[in-house]
Amino acid sequence: MRIGILTYHYVQNYGAVLQAYASCVFLKKLGHEVEIIDYHNPYVKAQYRSWFLHKRQLKSSPMSYIFSFVFKGISRMLRAKRFSEFSLPLSHGFSDALLDTYDIILIGSDQVWNTDITGGYDSYYFADFKSKAAKIAWAASLNKLELSGDFVRYMSNFSNISVREESLRSLLEKKSIKSELLCDPTLLLDKSDWLKLFEKDDKLANKNYILAYPMLDEDLVVKRAKQRAEELSCELIIIWKNAGRDMFTEGFQTLGVQDFLKYIYYAKEVFSSSFHGIALSLCLEKKFEIVLSKANTRIDSLQSAYEHRQEYRKKAAKMIEDICQK
Repeated sequence: MRIGILTYHYVQNYGAVLQAYASCVFLKKLGHEVEIIDYHNPYVKAQYRSWFLHKRQLKSSPMSYIFSFVFKGISRMLRAKRFSEFSLPLSHGFSDALLDTYDIILIGSDQVWNTDITGGYDSYYFADFKSKAAKIAWAASLNKLELSGDFVRYMSNFSNISVREESLRSLLEKKSIKSELLCDPTLLLDKSDWLKLFEKDDKLANKNYILAYPMLDEDLVVKRAKQRAEELSCELIIIWKNAGRDMFTEGFQTLGVQDFLKYIYYAKEVFSSSFHGIALSLCLEKKFEIVLSKANTRIDSLQSAYEHRQEYRKKAAKMIEDICQK
């Protein structure tokens, strides 16, 4: 079957890119022809542009601002370039006509239903388009524990619905909408699949370090990781979620996708508040600590999802098989 995937493949976010990659690998293992539909939500894409001009700051301190503006823009450009070097099987352009060339269109994973991220309801992420393809929600995620009337209405566009969190599945059930729980695609792959993405690095393997990868609660994550590094007499390495920080900020702002995985793999321990930072630590069998100031159901559910990953793999494979047989 010919399968197209609609997701956040185009952002400079490690988790978004790697969950897209994982979906492709998993589906190809099942024998399908798979590509990512090269659709870009304009609101999302704008958040990852390289140049941000703040006129008030420019007026108040022009020389220092210009210097900072150039450095931050270049660092964002470098990060974007390194992300672009990570190869994903993309469609040749995007058009509504393209959507009619697939047998199945998977929408997700990741927070494709987060309207705060997409600038409102995006018709493509809610399957509100014409196509002969079966439209499937693929481990889709939502940032809120409430459902609007529009959200409920859009669910009728899908042939099958699978979601990433039990909290969302329960909400849909209360609205009499049937859905299945499916783990994040990163958990559908084996450790060996991830190790294929980077070469052995003896220099990094011999480096004794603690890794911090904050997404939420940045200061708290770094503080805890630093404390642990001091306890173990290790170096502290920080990978930031984005570029465009001050020039003298400690840590990496522009690592490529493979290097991100490599630094997780060779770390003594990983400290993170990132969903995919924890997911990939689990996949690479690394010791980790979740550092958050308050409970996060999406991240808290990861350990259980990882422990049941074989069941999820079977469920995901059966979901696709059942659609193929219709």
